Amino acid sequence: WPDINLNIDLKAPGTALPLWRLIEERDLHDRLCVGSFSQRNISQFRRLSRGRVATAAAEVGTALARFGPRWVTFLLRTPADVFQVPPSVPLRGRSVRVVTRGLLDAAHRYDKQVHVWTIDDADEMHRLLDLGVDGLVSDRIDVLKDVLVERGAWTGRP
Repeated sequence: WPDINLNIDLKAPGTALPLWRLIEERDLHDRLCVGSFSQRNISQFRRLSRGRVATAAAEVGTALARFGPRWVTFLLRTPADVFQVPPSVPLRGRSVRVVTRGLLDAAHRYDKQVHVWTIDDADEMHRLLDLGVDGLVSDRIDVLKDVLVERGAWTGRP
């Protein structure tokens, strides 16, 4: 799939170097966004890639819910190019929306993208795309494809 961009999550320790070697070997620098919930894994990958591959940070959603907008502004100054967040997070027995117009405006001001996970419902995909998110992570690629076709945004094969 030469025209597709992918998110890759470094889940296991020791995966940064083999992934970096594969990226170099196949010249995939501009087609990937690499993330991890492990700060050690993503830090190691950032040292190897030296800014040549987009990287993601997922901690912005938790910071927004727990500490408020000032922490989000601080996090937006990190080396990450993309923030991968859930649409909402639980906090003190209620659901706090993470993906808001304010978050998107702040991220875009710092030239960052916001990707939302894991979105499998077509209506929610439309809502988030209308809001202005830059990417969606989904387990239902068939549903996502239908949404993108409907919006005239599908560039792949039918």
